[in-house]
Amino acid sequence: MVPKKHKSKRLSIKQQKKIHTRSKEKHRKDKRDAKRNPHKRVNKDPGIPNLLPFKDKVLKEIEGHREAVKEEKLRQKDARSQQHNNNRQLD
Repeated sequence: MVPKKHKSKRLSIKQQKKIHTRSKEKHRKDKRDAKRNPHKRVNKDPGIPNLLPFKDKVLKEIEGHREAVKEEKLRQKDARSQQHNNNRQLD
């Protein structure tokens, strides 16, 4: 069996410049995206210590706040869907 000849890696200057420009733009885009969306490690919340005198009261406040946020999101979602339906009926 005859060994295969390797293809030459020579490129024209135009092609080299094109590859260089594209890789430069890709690196630039990656840097910009990294600045916009940093992946920082978030430390875990240690929670409420058991020795806190009013732990149950604090937990109830937190739960109430979560419920309020959940209800607010649901209300906004309903308002958006209602607005969407109104806009569709006008068309």
